Amino acid sequence: MKKQLSVLLVTSAFLVGCNKKEKVQEEVKSVDQQTEQTVFSKAQVAALEQIVHKYIVNNPNVLAESIMNLQKQVADKQQEKVVELLMQNKAELEKTAGLPFVGSPSADVTVLMFGDYTDPKSKAMFKIYQNMALKDKGFRIIFRFLPDTSSLAQKAARIAMAMNDQGLFEKFHEKIMSTTEMLTETVLLDIAGNIPGVNRSKLDSDIDAGKTKETLLSNRTLAEKLGISQAPGYIIGDYLLKQPIGAEDLEAVIKNIRDKKK
Repeated sequence: MKKQLSVLLVTSAFLVGCNKKEKVQEEVKSVDQQTEQTVFSKAQVAALEQIVHKYIVNNPNVLAESIMNLQKQVADKQQEKVVELLMQNKAELEKTAGLPFVGSPSADVTVLMFGDYTDPKSKAMFKIYQNMALKDKGFRIIFRFLPDTSSLAQKAARIAMAMNDQGLFEKFHEKIMSTTEMLTETVLLDIAGNIPGVNRSKLDSDIDAGKTKETLLSNRTLAEKLGISQAPGYIIGDYLLKQPIGAEDLEAVIKNIRDKKK
């Protein structure tokens, strides 16, 4: 039975996504020590093992429910930490005036996106969010660019923000999303320079302006406070996500947020 308890503990920890080997080992050791403190004869141990085995075989849902409850407890604790983290940085998160966005300014659900045009995962989420904004007029995406250290990623983010200063970000964003060309500095500048109404000399000046670089630094600082080390990362209501999600999952999150407001 001691062996079964240990196996169950390790299995449960694995199923809830626990990758902290040391913690699992400590918990297994604790179970072993507790078991050793209870004195059973070999016959009693054998009988108990048979009873437990038979019960689990006849009631497999008990183990499944136990694992699901454990998963929910872990998820709930993680979400509590996320909410606390978001509250600690609420003032900075709400400083969105002047940031580039796509969607309705009066949207009731907003995504704050830490993204990078040169990152495939970010681009995948950009497309999903863009489609959602077209479909759902109460949805909006606010962009806080979080480019990697490459010169191309940095350039793409600075061009996007410079286009935003001219009120042309959404058109630039749409062109970036629809292009089939591999992004290069030349391609990015061509896309921006050919958008109707763009002031090319102002664009060139704003790309390397001090305020543009300060905004990127501010984005990086806030992302690190939220535990986002690289793109993509996004905040939807009280949810902090660091991996892409599908359109159906996004719809479910949006519905959940709206249901809470009722």
